[in-house]
Amino acid sequence: MADLPRYCVWGVHHNMEIFASDADVFRPERWFEAQGEQLQKMDNNMKLIFGYGRFECLGKNVAFMELNKVFVEVCQSFLRSRLLGKQGNTTGTGVETEGCSQ
Repeated sequence: MADLPRYCVWGVHHNMEIFASDADVFRPERWFEAQGEQLQKMDNNMKLIFGYGRFECLGKNVAFMELNKVFVEVCQSFLRSRLLGKQGNTTGTGVETEGCSQ
């Protein structure tokens, strides 16, 4: 059986040639600051997490679906709390739980 190509994930995602000299610092705004070819390099590098071709992660689509679901749930929760204010809590089903014994 032939050896599969491997790489050091930490090293690839902390590459100073791609992410600047502060690659070890958590600085998400670097994605907003990058433009053109630099942004393309960063994006291509990020996609290495899931692999390519026949070695691509089978859970990639599920992972992206879950990420999108998180954003929707956070927005719904925020809007629900803003609409209800301090009137009461809700279980997510639209049923008020204020005064209920649980």
